[in-house]
Amino acid sequence: MSITEDQLEQLCLGWFREGGWETVFGPDIAPDGAAPERTNYREGVLVGRLTPSLARLNPGVPAAVIDEAVQRRPFLRKSATSSVFSRFPRLPSVVRG
Repeated sequence: MSITEDQLEQLCLGWFREGGWETVFGPDIAPDGAAPERTNYREGVLVGRLTPSLARLNPGVPAAVIDEAVQRRPFLRKSATSSVFSRFPRLPSVVRG
């Protein structure tokens, strides 16, 4: 059985919804969308969603600490991401059977 990229995306979005997650239509939250949540397409983190989510998940942490964590976003540094991916071996560009 083969499925299209859109079918796979819809299936995954359904799983997220079943798990209690809220999903939104990407173009709606785009910088030029009906309800923008980022100023440009390079923003991978929706800070307006991250801050309240961190507060909800960490009820005993003061708001100032959460705000500082969001401002620093150490878990999103390019060097950290690069080091994670550098641990994976390079895959050959052509797979031969």
